[in-house]
Amino acid sequence: MTWLGSDRLFSTARKLNVDGDEPPKHSQDFVTERLEPQEWDEDRTDPTYRPKWKKGRADIVSPEDFAERPRVGFDEEFDSLWEAMVTLCWLSDDDTDAIYQSYLNMMTSMHQEHKVTSHEYVVYALAQRFHLLPARVSAIIQLKHNEEQFRKDPTHIMHTRGAEVQAYVDQKIKEQIDNAYSAFEEEPPNGFVEDSIGVMGLGARGGYTLHGEEMVEAKDLFDMPNRIKETLVRERDEAQLVIDTRIYKEDISPSSVNIKINNETRKLMKTQKQFSPPVEEDESLKKSAVAEKLTRGPDLSPMPENGTLEERRPRWKFAAKTVNQREWKANLKKKKKHQKDMDENVLIEENGQVRVATRDEYSKTSWKPKREFKQFIYKGAQDAWIRRNVDGEVDGWGRVETPELPKTDEEQTSGDSSSDSGSDSSTSSDSTDSSDSNDGK
Repeated sequence: MTWLGSDRLFSTARKLNVDGDEPPKHSQDFVTERLEPQEWDEDRTDPTYRPKWKKGRADIVSPEDFAERPRVGFDEEFDSLWEAMVTLCWLSDDDTDAIYQSYLNMMTSMHQEHKVTSHEYVVYALAQRFHLLPARVSAIIQLKHNEEQFRKDPTHIMHTRGAEVQAYVDQKIKEQIDNAYSAFEEEPPNGFVEDSIGVMGLGARGGYTLHGEEMVEAKDLFDMPNRIKETLVRERDEAQLVIDTRIYKEDISPSSVNIKINNETRKLMKTQKQFSPPVEEDESLKKSAVAEKLTRGPDLSPMPENGTLEERRPRWKFAAKTVNQREWKANLKKKKKHQKDMDENVLIEENGQVRVATRDEYSKTSWKPKREFKQFIYKGAQDAWIRRNVDGEVDGWGRVETPELPKTDEEQTSGDSSSDSGSDSSTSSDSTDSSDSNDGK
């Protein structure tokens, strides 16, 4: 009789066949690369959370042996980096620059071919290409974007000594890594590698999963090697199906997208229009008798300078949310999450008019949605890309040409003096030539 992990060998999920001759076409046309399953996260919601461990890039103990290590011993430290499952590595400036250049190429080609882009898809694709965490790729993109923007200032250190400082840092850190591995007579990693899943504290002791140490009884009548193989294939197919059906968020300006509202909110907006003073641009308000009666005279106008329209001060923008108190209280009693209800029915009052709030305005309120971790990291680069395509901003995204340094007073003075001396010498030579010609005559 054998005891094995229950979630690996006796999964009730249906068997999926995703290994066809041709990969299935994604519903979004800009998805051209088929991503492969990697390591799951703790909640098993993202099968591309962490890249798989690639053999040959670093030499460490296996996660199974690391989990089965003795908990009690005579030493307070590990004997080597191999036993500690530690990998000392560093992303050099050449590596990060290659990632950023690949990001620029993918974004520009995607925009030219499909007219639609997605930073989320690009981050996942680059993470698989360079064997990195998607969060790390997001941070590299945002960091390189900030560095390119710093190059606009010719006096910034990124322009004067940025490359020199970065090369010095890369060299010194590489020396430290080599010295650390030479002390244990080990070979350093072949490039940058992410930590293995075992060293992060994930995975059951003595098992292979992320779901704890739950074990079930497996009789000897089962062909366990075949059952293990089938389970691995089934889990891979399930992860591949999750990746193939994932919908990536497209790069759309949040100020151009309105949030959802219900019928009660629409009725409230209609009632507000009926009781608002008439507006020349809105013909429906002119015909409202209630609005005509509520017309305010110039002496009661909130305009400065006795009601004149000149130099009007900007008014505050107010945000309000309609809430069904009965449903709200019922959800509180049942302790249900109502984040979906919080994302709806937000109104904006500006200049006397009530309208539906946009995603950008909604994100600035106190009931804003939960922040997406990876998307928040590259938000600066994404906003710059949207401004480039929507507003036509120049040098706000991508590579920036570094302007020339302005000449100092000393350089300008020396340049003027050299030009003056050159003109004086030419004048004296001309006068000498003319005198010689006169003597000859």
